[in-house]
Amino acid sequence: MAKIDFSKFRQWEPCQVNGEEPTLVERCLVDLQKGYPEIEYLLKKDGDGCVPRGDIQMIVGQQKSGKTFASMIFETALLSGKCMGFEAQQENLKILHVDTEQHINNVVDKNRKLLSLAGYPVEQNHERLNVLSIRELPPDQRLQVAEDAIVKFRPDFVLIDGIRDLCGNFNDIDQANHVINVIMKLSSEYKCAIMTIIHQNKDKNDNNPRGHLGTELMNKCSEGYYVTRSTGSPITVSQKICRNAPIRDWFFNIDDQGKPEIASAPLTQKELKTTEINESFRRVFSKHKELQYKDLMKEYIDISGYSDSTAKNHIREGFAAGILHKDGKYYSYLFPPYEEAIEE
Repeated sequence: MAKIDFSKFRQWEPCQVNGEEPTLVERCLVDLQKGYPEIEYLLKKDGDGCVPRGDIQMIVGQQKSGKTFASMIFETALLSGKCMGFEAQQENLKILHVDTEQHINNVVDKNRKLLSLAGYPVEQNHERLNVLSIRELPPDQRLQVAEDAIVKFRPDFVLIDGIRDLCGNFNDIDQANHVINVIMKLSSEYKCAIMTIIHQNKDKNDNNPRGHLGTELMNKCSEGYYVTRSTGSPITVSQKICRNAPIRDWFFNIDDQGKPEIASAPLTQKELKTTEINESFRRVFSKHKELQYKDLMKEYIDISGYSDSTAKNHIREGFAAGILHKDGKYYSYLFPPYEEAIEE
């Protein structure tokens, strides 16, 4: 690796001490009388900065949870200026995408989907996006090629899809520490953000990233994005590790063309219950304008399949949510929009 040029860092500006060059300790010494640069974020979401230069970040999740698609959203925002609420803080940002595990055809396909999302032609290379496929190389060469590419292209943002493949054994303490130290040094020396993707432990009760490599990455990263996917719900991305102001959870689905698209937040258990009750009352009153309590109970039980006691509770909850109205002995359905029912 090339030797660090300390002149690149304001806090390490060389100065003469008694006519001699400062020692390494002196260069690393924090001086409160100096002006240090503010943290420089590549992106913002809802006014909060994220993906800072000179730091490493991670995306973690189970297999097939949508980690690569989440990273594609970051890359699209950096390449095109905005995507799904993320906004680039500079123009003409350069990206280096390093894939360590997928077949070359899959890498090409994801590259084209990224360009399509960013609004660029998919049949030609983009000058601000360089993509490496290093699956065929042994681990030590993969790390060296990634390092050489950062030196060559000087990207603002680096995405390493499959950091565990940069070392032979991700549970080996020495190998894992070496990989993390190298990418930390590269992010500082070349003032780029290096985002890594790693699987979480197979035990669903343990969402930590795998192996000693994952532990070190979790300890050293400035931001950690956890991706979860449940049947019938959008993919959720939560920033669970953040040294600065955290951004809120965000959600997306995968469309028919295999590209991410923005999604609304999944309903809470309370909202799901209110929606179910609302739908049952809608079906009851699709055949009746109004009903007395006894008839309402019978119709609701027939429609929903619930017991007498549950039906009574749902009728009370229907009033609380603004779904039902009572006029004397008769009950009617108010047809409120779902959002209004929740707010009330």
